[in-house]
Amino acid sequence: MTVVGERLVHELNGRPCLLLELVEPPRQGLTVSRSFGQTLTALQPIKEALVQFTGRAGEKLRRQHLMAGQVMVFVTTNRFSATQPFYANSATVRLPYPTDFTPDLVEAATRLLDALYRCGFHYQKCGVMLLDLSPVTQVQADLFDPRDRAREAWLMRALDSLNADHGARTVRVGNHGGKRPAWAMRQAFRSPRYTTNWRELPVVR
Repeated sequence: MTVVGERLVHELNGRPCLLLELVEPPRQGLTVSRSFGQTLTALQPIKEALVQFTGRAGEKLRRQHLMAGQVMVFVTTNRFSATQPFYANSATVRLPYPTDFTPDLVEAATRLLDALYRCGFHYQKCGVMLLDLSPVTQVQADLFDPRDRAREAWLMRALDSLNADHGARTVRVGNHGGKRPAWAMRQAFRSPRYTTNWRELPVVR
C-alpha cells in the first residue's frame, strides 16, 4: 500500500501520523517564471516577458496581503543545447521600502535585467522572485517617505478589481508585448478551458 496507504490506515485507526498545521508558516519568497515559446536573443522581448511576470507576482503579493523588501531576477539559456553556449545568471536588489506597488517592482526588475543581459545568447527562460516578504500590517511606515502610499494602494486595488471583473491582464503595465508576443508559450497541447473561456465551451451537436 506504500507509505501513504500505511499512514492512511493508522489515521483511520486513530493514530495520527502527520501533525496538524493550525497556522500556515509565513512565506519566504514568491516566484513567477516561464519558459519562452521560442529562444530569444534581443533584450526587448525578454523585458516584455519579465514585466508580465512581475505584474503577476505583484497580484499574488497583494492577494496574500504581503509586501516585498527585495527583488531577484534570473535568466537562463538552454543548458542542454549542443549548438549554443550556456549562460545563466541572477541578481538581487533591496527596495528602499517594502512594497506591493507593481510599478516599483517592475522598475526594479527591469533594471536588474539590463545588468544581467548579455548579447549573443539564446535565452530560454526568465523569472522574478520577490523576497524578504512581510505582512502589510507589520510594515512600519517612514515619516519622511515622500510617496503617497495610500494613493498607490488605492490604485492597485482598482487595478486588481478591474482584472477580476473583466479578465486577467485587462489592465497592465504598458511594456507587455501585445496579444501574441514572441515570448508567449506555445501551449499546443493545452486542455480546453471550458469553465473560463466562452470560445472554448463544449458544443453539443
